[in-house]
Amino acid sequence: MNEKIVEFLRKKDYRLIRNIGRGGTAVTVLLKDDLIDKEFVCKKYLPVNGIDPKEYYYNFITEIKLLHEISHPNIVRVYNYYLYPDKYTGYLLMEYIDGEIISDFISKNPEKINSVFEQTITGFKYLEDHNILHRDIRNTNILITKEGVVKIIDFGFGKKLIFSNDINKSISLNWWCDIPDEFSQGEYKKETEVYFVGKLFEFLLQQNQIKNFSYYSELQLMTEKNPENRLRSFSSLENDLFQKSNLLDFFNDEEKEAYRCFANALTQLITKIESGATYNNAESILRQLESVYQKNMLEETVQNISSVIRVFLNGNFYLGNGYYMYVWYLKDFIDLLKSCSNEKFKVIIMNIYNRLDGIRRYEKYYIPF
Repeated sequence: MNEKIVEFLRKKDYRLIRNIGRGGTAVTVLLKDDLIDKEFVCKKYLPVNGIDPKEYYYNFITEIKLLHEISHPNIVRVYNYYLYPDKYTGYLLMEYIDGEIISDFISKNPEKINSVFEQTITGFKYLEDHNILHRDIRNTNILITKEGVVKIIDFGFGKKLIFSNDINKSISLNWWCDIPDEFSQGEYKKETEVYFVGKLFEFLLQQNQIKNFSYYSELQLMTEKNPENRLRSFSSLENDLFQKSNLLDFFNDEEKEAYRCFANALTQLITKIESGATYNNAESILRQLESVYQKNMLEETVQNISSVIRVFLNGNFYLGNGYYMYVWYLKDFIDLLKSCSNEKFKVIIMNIYNRLDGIRRYEKYYIPF
């Protein structure tokens, strides 16, 4: 069977906003697509003088492959790429993260250390579930948005584990902290990722003299130099974090207030729900709420209140008279969802659905013909 090549001939133009930085093998700039009014980070593979472009070109291709396989709120998103194999160069178009490196964020917001730690563990647990090693865990490769959302970036040295012999450490970096014992055996494996994430947070705690960190015992197990004594996986660590204490302790007073204002307004709007109505998948809720907010951000109250309810509810319902929702309730709730860990997100949505469970149900009657 002959396969037909589909060619897209239209040229795509972006406007250069500013330079972002330069590393040993790449230059990054900020671009804007005026057609859709969206900014992107563009990473160009361009090694510094003295480095053969061929040497790390396939690392660049590997980074593109890895990022195309993954999708997670705590990991930078890739949108497109352009490769020029004959010139050993290429471009990677990625999500623009309006934020700062983790150390700068924590120095200004030390009270956020627990949330940042939880989100970081959730992001690396996702990579672990997909057998992906980042292999360059350092301060500059974890960004925090203005809303407090963790974003893991720069997979230029990333690697997908396929066979057991893939654990050999095939790269040599200038590490910023003590190296683990397995480096003496030439190995870099899942437990090594746990070690370097632990060492990064150990550094952040010491640098900012933070005392209100909830996971010191877990951190100690993460940073054991001997892998036999170390906590083995992000999966087991995430379970420990979730079960360690009462779930209510995971939320501070500001987070509880943001939830309650939104949940109270939401449930006051509905007088009864059709008995056959179902709840929507939690994975799409944040995206849909952001869409509703964009359509109402210049208003004092949400204009089409049904649009908020239908984010959560798939089915018919009755609205009460005289109730409304302030737009800032919606905005604060969105910020809460964006800043919290995956487990906290699940708890919040579970509580919303528990609220909806308490609203009276009615039967829908069908009249034939």
